[in-house]
Amino acid sequence: MDPSDPLALLKLYLQSTISSEDPEEVSNKLNRKLNLLKELRKEIDIQIIQTYRERNVTTSAIYRLPTELLIRIFHFALPPCENPNGPILQQLRSVSHKWMQIVDGAPQLWRRIHGQDEILHLKQVLDRSAGGSLDVYWDFRDPKQINSEQFFQAIEGTIGRWRSATLRLDQTAQRSAVRRTLETEGAPLLEDLVLLLRSRGTITEWRSRPLGLFWRQPAPKLRNVWISQLPVVLNPRVFANLENLHIHAIPSTPTELLLILQNSPGLRSLSLDYLELAITDLPITESTGTPVHLPELEKLHVCATVFPYSRYIFAIVDAPNCDNFNLATHLGPTFPHYHFSLDGLSQFEAAIKRGAWEIAITIRRPGDYGIACSGTSCVSLDVSSETALSHSIDWLNSVVGDDASPIPISLLFEDYDFSHPTFQFLLPILERIQDLTDIIIGSESINAHGFIAALAEPDVDANDIIANRWPNIKKLRINPRRNYLLPHLLDMVKSRMNVRNVRMSNGYFGYHNVQELYFGERLSTQPPVDGRTAEQLRLIQGLLYPGMVYWFGSPVAKLRVSQPYEEDSLGVFSSSPGRPYVDLPY
Repeated sequence: MDPSDPLALLKLYLQSTISSEDPEEVSNKLNRKLNLLKELRKEIDIQIIQTYRERNVTTSAIYRLPTELLIRIFHFALPPCENPNGPILQQLRSVSHKWMQIVDGAPQLWRRIHGQDEILHLKQVLDRSAGGSLDVYWDFRDPKQINSEQFFQAIEGTIGRWRSATLRLDQTAQRSAVRRTLETEGAPLLEDLVLLLRSRGTITEWRSRPLGLFWRQPAPKLRNVWISQLPVVLNPRVFANLENLHIHAIPSTPTELLLILQNSPGLRSLSLDYLELAITDLPITESTGTPVHLPELEKLHVCATVFPYSRYIFAIVDAPNCDNFNLATHLGPTFPHYHFSLDGLSQFEAAIKRGAWEIAITIRRPGDYGIACSGTSCVSLDVSSETALSHSIDWLNSVVGDDASPIPISLLFEDYDFSHPTFQFLLPILERIQDLTDIIIGSESINAHGFIAALAEPDVDANDIIANRWPNIKKLRINPRRNYLLPHLLDMVKSRMNVRNVRMSNGYFGYHNVQELYFGERLSTQPPVDGRTAEQLRLIQGLLYPGMVYWFGSPVAKLRVSQPYEEDSLGVFSSSPGRPYVDLPY
């Protein structure tokens, strides 16, 4: 065959491509070869993956960590109890096959049951937790895909595994589901319990049949209990290990509270807010027998509880080591029958005096007063009569009064009308305040010139010594709605300049005036001021020197006068006679 002959070459090519075999057999051979190639490719891919894994194990520190340590790191990656674990766990499982095996095989990572979880995830938690303890969290405020009935049905029968439970319920919560979950079985592992009912309108529905908790055996050994607005009846046996107890706005009786305290010898923190009597008009006697000795109680909080009930609490609690407490109560018009010289409250007087750093007296409106002693421990009293306010001031004076180291006292008028007839009865009571250092007149108060006139008027004591009222005033803050107070302030400063002051703290006789005078609330930029206003302010500054006078936060020495003797945009002191004063723009 001639190689240069094209026809000969074509004939040779056709002979090489055309086979005498069956076409179907040829197709089967090709398929077998393709399958062989696929298997070979799969083996190569597996070898590549194994090679990468071996390289990661030898080069990446995270893959060389022991499994126990890696689980601990995963645990720290979980969100706080207010958020579900599901999204984080799925992200950890998606990193690698090894991590998926570790996460699925660690029951301690699958112990939280959250109201935002889907039913599928709840079932996974119950399966993968391997019978371990569970933390249950339900909050009606969270966006959810299931309702309370579905949630409690999904976790029904697991209360025996609960370690902690936080249930914030609202009016949509099914009472039958809650009762079926909490009343049917015991909870021997439960340590932390939070029960809150956020709808005041549904309390009456629960009040007819309070929720009975943990009356079945075995009873839990609770350490922390927080119950708010949900009427419950607790088994006294659950308080043997109790450390922290918070009860808020639930109906109870003094006998029930006494029983709880008697069964809680290791109590460290006690908070009682807005307690209500389960039986209205129930008489509360002062004699309670032997007080409950709580040697480990460090924090005591009694707030917004009717005063007879508060007195009962003070009388039954014997806490010699309690140095951090907050006592807040309301003293009604019958307060004169309940003086503060009670044995129950006297145990706290030493701690009040030792830790107090400031006393604030608030005058809101006639018949609405408040007095608070702040410090490491706090006492806050709301009173509704001038007589109750007088007794409160006398009690605090006897407790914290100290000539060697007086405690500063501030007096705040929020929205008081100084022209009200009760001011004449209130003024002598306020005069008994020792070491008053700060006076604040809020922007809602009216006719403040009456009080400024009282500051200017001197007193005459039993020895016929003339002295200023509250001689130790250091700061005077006035936030007026109207602008007519500067002349009254000028007269007050002049009057106090000419009167000898008696320093109550050390008996020093001398002349002492206000050190800081603030007119108006502090503004980011200095408002314009006309010449007459600036003149009045500079006169006051000269009389108070070396004290300081501030105009809306700016020192008088740095004031920029806009237009002399003309009304500015704030309407302050127009030189035109007969023109009315304009309200300040608050």
